[in-house]
Amino acid sequence: ATKSKGSRSSKMYRPRSIQTLINLSKSKSKREKIFELDLSGPIKMEMDDEEDLLMEIPEVICKFTNLKKLNLSDNFFADKRLYFDPFQGIPECFKNLTNLKEINISNCQLDRIPDALRLIPSLEKVRLVNNNIIEIPEWISRMPNLLDLDLNHNKIRNFTSQQINIHLFQTDYVSNKYNYGVNLYNNPIQDLPFDFGSVFGKMAEKIGLNLKHGTEYIESAGMHLTVSKN
Repeated sequence: ATKSKGSRSSKMYRPRSIQTLINLSKSKSKREKIFELDLSGPIKMEMDDEEDLLMEIPEVICKFTNLKKLNLSDNFFADKRLYFDPFQGIPECFKNLTNLKEINISNCQLDRIPDALRLIPSLEKVRLVNNNIIEIPEWISRMPNLLDLDLNHNKIRNFTSQQINIHLFQTDYVSNKYNYGVNLYNNPIQDLPFDFGSVFGKMAEKIGLNLKHGTEYIESAGMHLTVSKN
């Protein structure tokens, strides 16, 4: 896997190893002070280990219930054992992370958006860049607080208006600009929904598309849409 640039933040707590995180979790006063956690790969499991990519997400994360930001990028969650697991190795106890606003699972070889994310209604920003995701599940549009869904560099070929609900686009009435949305740049999008123009209108400007068959459909819908081409 290719290391994502800028995936780590100096503000985030980064344990020296997963065992360090486990030890920290035993102290309620210490774990309650952790609001941002960086477990991007590679990382050590034990202090004496070599750094390696995580193959599954440690359940100990669930004990840090004050978490607002979680970085799991640059790991490897495509183990064949997880193929039939809709959660893609994300522990079900993630539902306890009721304060989590942002999660980054970029560059982790995911082949779908993990179902476990629907257990975290507090999520506002989901970053899933540079994976192998081929479709957007309809439940993503029912996440009540989601504002920013970044799917740049995946393998999505089409989507429906139900999968990308209008609530993903919020207007900043002060500057009259759309500050949030869905990033579909660098996906092999071939077909737009038949009602794309009527449903999204100008808000479609926040969606980046890489269309193999040109922009005729977009222009006929009377929309201005930024299109990236390889």
